[in-house]
Order: sequence, then structure tokens, then C-alpha cells
Amino acid sequence: MKNAVTVVGEKETADILKSNIATFANSQNSIQQSDLVSNHPFHINIENRSRKQLMPAGKTGFPTKWFYERARGQYSTQLRAMSTSRSNKFIAEYPKDQVFTKTDMAKYENTWRMKPYEVKRGAQANLKLLGQAILKEFENNEDDFGAVFFNDLVSKMILFRNADYAIPRSDWYKEEKGLKAEVVTYTLALLRYNLRKQGKDISLKRIYNNQVVSPSLLSFIVDLAYKVRSCITDPNFRNGVVNPSEFCKSEKGWLKFQELEIDCSLIDPSDLLDEKQLNDILKENNEVKDTSKSISDFEYVMGVTSAEWQSISDYYSATYPATHKNVGIPLKCVALHLYNKVPSDKQMKMAVEVRKAAYISGFDFV
Repeated sequence: MKNAVTVVGEKETADILKSNIATFANSQNSIQQSDLVSNHPFHINIENRSRKQLMPAGKTGFPTKWFYERARGQYSTQLRAMSTSRSNKFIAEYPKDQVFTKTDMAKYENTWRMKPYEVKRGAQANLKLLGQAILKEFENNEDDFGAVFFNDLVSKMILFRNADYAIPRSDWYKEEKGLKAEVVTYTLALLRYNLRKQGKDISLKRIYNNQVVSPSLLSFIVDLAYKVRSCITDPNFRNGVVNPSEFCKSEKGWLKFQELEIDCSLIDPSDLLDEKQLNDILKENNEVKDTSKSISDFEYVMGVTSAEWQSISDYYSATYPATHKNVGIPLKCVALHLYNKVPSDKQMKMAVEVRKAAYISGFDFV
């Protein structure tokens, strides 16, 4: 039997296909789920943004970046290949405590999505559960995962990590240690659940700008964590479930926590967003996404040579009249390259669609 070779043209399609092939081919062995999804465009997108987006100056006093490990060991691998002077600069740009992995990302994001019971099912299981939702969301609308999403993700990481650091250092935790992982994710999810019931939310923007959770909010979180841990260790609250950790893995456990009324009036208003502010931010974020999308389409169009755009126009001219968009839009991209005549945002978006459709229908550029 001869070997068959499949050639995949579009890079985006190839990345998704390779990710799916890896998942299905390794479904019977011990390779971790986090390794199998590395090539999905969602993770590539986060990786690219983590290498570009500077954060506001935080505790270091100057801007830094968060390093996303799309593949295991990327950070240490890059460091080993550098000289001492280069590695020092690299660590200054990407501090070691600002490295995060796919399973880290899933833990922070699913806690924010108020699904602590999924977080408690383990790193790999949680990544898989989140992936079933978020990868579909990404494929439906990539625009929702631009700079705004990444900056918010950084804020969610800071929120979780600050809580994860402060809770075990509290006096009540030192007296009786244990269940930290359960307490952290349930505390943050419960806080957000109660705020959302009141039409409010945590101000991710404030966390992002300061690159740290305010002392007042962190103090409230630590106090709430004491109540959460008390509930988890109470057999009556668990309705007879013997193992506290197993209780926290159950959606029924999370539903039980939702019955609690949390007084959020003591939280500093500057740490929160009210309904009007949430609507204003949503509008602002949509405007940012529209602008980012226009820039992205422009970069896409400029990344394709004028010769290829001309070939796409010629390809379609055999089927369509000269007035058809499939013939005319690629010519506008040629004019952009040759005469610096910039098409409208709508035309650039159409150009992206026309080129992708051409390759799907059989066009190839040599």
C-alpha cells in the first residue's frame, strides 16, 4: 500500500487540522490534553499577544509582558539558548512570575466564568471543559479575542494569583490549613456571582492598570474565603457528602454555594463597576475591537503580494464579469500595493473573504 500525502493550503486551516489530528490520534495514550491543542489558532493568538502587548508599569517600576507557554517548557528553552546578558534582559521583559500555561489560563478563565466545580476536576479536565466552549467561541468570532480579551485575561490571572497568595497567609488559614485550591476558586466565583446578581462586577481595568489587586478588595476576598472554607468543611452544608474535595467537584456543590447571600457593600466602589459603567465599557470594547479588526484586515491585505491579488482577480474573471466583487476587490488590493490607494474597511474585509474563498474553491498561487 502506497503512502498518501495530504497537502493543506491555508495556514489557519492547517493549524486547526493538525490540532484535531493530534487529539484523535493520541486519544488512547497518556499524552496530555494541553499538549494536543497547542496548534489551535486560539492558543497561537494568546501566544502572539503575550509577546507583543506591554503591561502598565507594576511593582517593577517599568512595563513588562506576560509570557504564555503554548508548548511546555518554552520559557526555560528560550533562556537556555541565551547568553547571560541576553537572558537578564529577557527576564526583565518577561519576569518568571509572569509565565502562564494553557492549564493556568483555563483555571483563571473558568473561575471568572463562575464554574469552580469544573476547575476542581483537575488541570487537564478543566482545560478540556473550557476548550469545548471557548474554542468554539473563537471560531465563531475571532474579534472577541483581541487585545481587550488578552488584557482582561491578565487581570483575571492577577486576581487569582493575588488571592492564591494572600489566603494561605491569613491567620485563620494558618490555624487550620488545607483545601486552598477549593477555597480560592470558589471564593472568587462566589464573589462574582453575587456582584452580577446586583448588576455589578469586579473592575478588571483597575487591576490591569495597577497590575495588582487593591489591598481593600484583597482583604474582602480573604474574609470571604474564611466563610467559604467554613462551608466546605461543614458536613451539614455538604448535605452528607463525606469528602469536601468531591463536594467541590460537583455542580450541586456550586448550586449550594449560590444560595448564600454575600454582603458586598463593604467593597470599595472604585474596585467595582456598576451597570452603567459595564455598558460603557462594553461599548468602548466594541469600538476597540472594530478598530483592531480594521488594522488586522489591512495587515492581512498587505501581507499578500500584489501579484497574488492580481492572480486572484484573473482566476475569478473566468467565471464572473469585471463588475463582480470577486474580480474587482482583489484589484483594489493591487492598487493599495502599487499606488497606496487604501480601500475602505468594508472592502478590506471583503478582500480577506474573497482570498479565502478562492483557495477553498481550488485556486493556487505559484
